[in-house]
Amino acid sequence: MIKRLISALGDIGVVPGLDEKESTQRRLLVYQGALMAIGGLVWGSLVLYFGIWRPAIIPYGYTILTILNFVFLYFTKNFRVARFFQVFISLLLPVAFQLLLGGFHVTGAVTLWSLLSLVSSITYQRVRSAVYWTVLYLILIAALAVLDGYFPGMIPENYSAVLFALNISFVSLFIVALIIYFVVSKDRANQQLDMARRETETILNQVGEGLLLLDDRHIIQPSHSESALRILEAERIAGRNFAELIAGISGMNRESITDYLDLLFQGRLPARKLEFLNPLTDVEATIHTHNGSVKRHLQFQFTRIPTVDNKQTDRVFCSIADKTEAVRLENEIRQQEEKSRQRIEMISQLLSVRPALIHSFLGETEIELRDLSAFLQDNSDSKDFREILNRIYRCVHGIKGNAALLRLDYFVSICHRMEDTIDRLAHNSHLKALDLIEPVGDLDNLRRAALNMGEQFQQLKQFGADGDMDGELQLLQANLEDLIQSIAEREGKLVKMRFEADFELDHASLRLLRTTLVQLIRNSVVHGIETPDLRTRASKQPEGSIRVNIIERNEMLILTVQDDGAGIDFDRVRERINPEERNAESMSESELIRALFQPGFSTRQNASQDGGRGVGLDLLKMEIRRAGGIIKVRTGRNQGTTFTVELPFVETRTSAEVA
Repeated sequence: MIKRLISALGDIGVVPGLDEKESTQRRLLVYQGALMAIGGLVWGSLVLYFGIWRPAIIPYGYTILTILNFVFLYFTKNFRVARFFQVFISLLLPVAFQLLLGGFHVTGAVTLWSLLSLVSSITYQRVRSAVYWTVLYLILIAALAVLDGYFPGMIPENYSAVLFALNISFVSLFIVALIIYFVVSKDRANQQLDMARRETETILNQVGEGLLLLDDRHIIQPSHSESALRILEAERIAGRNFAELIAGISGMNRESITDYLDLLFQGRLPARKLEFLNPLTDVEATIHTHNGSVKRHLQFQFTRIPTVDNKQTDRVFCSIADKTEAVRLENEIRQQEEKSRQRIEMISQLLSVRPALIHSFLGETEIELRDLSAFLQDNSDSKDFREILNRIYRCVHGIKGNAALLRLDYFVSICHRMEDTIDRLAHNSHLKALDLIEPVGDLDNLRRAALNMGEQFQQLKQFGADGDMDGELQLLQANLEDLIQSIAEREGKLVKMRFEADFELDHASLRLLRTTLVQLIRNSVVHGIETPDLRTRASKQPEGSIRVNIIERNEMLILTVQDDGAGIDFDRVRERINPEERNAESMSESELIRALFQPGFSTRQNASQDGGRGVGLDLLKMEIRRAGGIIKVRTGRNQGTTFTVELPFVETRTSAEVA
């Protein structure tokens, strides 16, 4: 009951919506005034007890004025006026009361009550106002000291000690109560702050993102989430320079991070532009821990925290999102989409080629890869790494040519990437065994691609016999025409083909014939036939011509590929010959033609899917020699080039290798 009354009394000046500080100030004003009003009643009663009724007006008057001031505060809520009035009467009336009763000694220092108002007013006034009231109090005390002897004592002196004890007790109790109030309030505030801090920490620790604050020196502040430590794999980040920390795990330039943070603190650019300039939106970080390295994809976002006047940036709030899992899932989805696309592309290409040709291609690819695996196993202890690399290249290049003939672009692209890898390694003058790990690993990928194509092929179509050779030659002609048009389109040329063939052919001979035709036709389109504008300037038809003729003569297969292009540019050949190896100027045209068949020689500077690596004619020459055949070249400026290949008609690929 009493507690509720005291609480209700303190709330007479409180207005809903006030903050805790201002509400406390209003309560202290009321409690201080109420306590001094009680003191006024006590002193008024004592004075009447001594038979002195006139001075009693002052303490009773203080009580009445305090009640009226509280009524004013209750109805008007004007704290400023009520505060001034209460301090004024609390300071002035005790001084006047002491003078009327006869001074300091007789009254037992009744002006100690003025000290009460001074002490309590500091708690509910601004510091400057409290200083003014303190100066006034000191002036009044000095005046009392001067005037103390001029007023006759109205209270018996034998009561002075009792009155002093009474005054000091009341004042001490009030000061102690005030101290207890502030200690309790402080403890309560600390408890609330501690609870708020724990709640904040709980929230921060539950948030998956890393949260931290940066000061204007880019130093990480102690307030950060546990997730920040987990994401950055750090035991402690508080006190560390943010730019230095992130540059250390990302490999980014520290100055670029620092410059961006400076822009944040300058506050000159709008938030949207700062977000656009953020260099840390996608960071691939490598974090070194005690157990090794951890790779993470991190996203940093920043928010400026302005000062109270909103003129400067006081802090920068940073959130760190770990996107590693999202990136992994995105890559998996992308890989699955790519596999699906490749599968659809493969199925589409398989459906556009005769089953017999697919069957033949897969069989030949399997043989090539099996022979290469046997070669690698037999030469596992060999130190001739360049020969091993060349053997891998010959296998891949041959498979690529067969795939290109059937327009199996999926397979062509795989082989082309492998050629890029081998070509890069071929320029290394000091090959090591470790250098062969990548191309050998790529062979496994090629083998899996062939198996996958075989599985798709079996699912799409079941078939038996491979068909007759007449049909195979017709398909070969059609495939060669498609190959010519594909290469010509990429080279920006117009080319037509005339195909003539009349002979009996087995599968083994067809394989070598197909390989030879693919390489020679590709060579004619890429290096022989000119572009339409060059042909027009040379008084030729814009469309180039390639003539393919295959005949049987004296148990020999005679293959001729003739184009009407510009012929071999011997000046260009001389430019491409390494001067450290031979003097190109002294070489005859026959020697220059033989140079075309040397490993690594090409008249092109840049390699493409269709040529420029300097291995096509070299590999072709080796294949023809292995089959026991020969190749001849005849050329003339602006008259074209003719390749003639003579192959033993009855030899198969296997018997040639054994021989």
